[in-house]
Amino acid sequence: MSNTVKEIEDLLVTKITALESSPGVAYFADVINMTAAEFILNEVSTFPVAAVSFSSELVTDVISRMIINETYEVLIITKKTGNDTSRLPHVLCDAVRDGIHGKDFDEEDIGPFRYLGRSRESGIDGQNIVYSLKFETTHYYHIPTTS
Repeated sequence: MSNTVKEIEDLLVTKITALESSPGVAYFADVINMTAAEFILNEVSTFPVAAVSFSSELVTDVISRMIINETYEVLIITKKTGNDTSRLPHVLCDAVRDGIHGKDFDEEDIGPFRYLGRSRESGIDGQNIVYSLKFETTHYYHIPTTS
C-alpha cells in the first residue's frame, strides 16, 4: 500500500511525540499535524510545540512507477521566558534531527528521511522562538495495474 502525504505527516507526528529527553519525559508538550492555512500560533497554549507539514514534492521518475522526492517541514516553537533559553531550541532541533534523519520507520513505500537543514523563522509574534527543520524522503508509488 502506498502511503499518502497525510499518513507520512501522521507518522512524523507519532515519531516526534515519542522523543524523550529522559525516560518518561517528552521533549514536546504537543506535536501537531498542520498546514499553513490551519495553523494559528495564538491557539498554541503549551510549549514547546512541534508542528509537522508537507512542504513540497519533485517527481524524479514516472516511466515505470511514480517516484517523488517529498519534503516535510517541522516547526519547533518555544516560548520566550525571562530565563536564558538560548540553548533549548537547539536541543529540541537536534533531538528531532536525530530522531528522523536516516530512518524509514519500516515503511516499504518511503526511503530514509534526509535532514536538509534548519532555519530560524522571524517575525512570527515576538514572544516565541521558532525554527524550521526540513526533511526529504523518496516516496515510491506502486506500479499501476491495467484493467
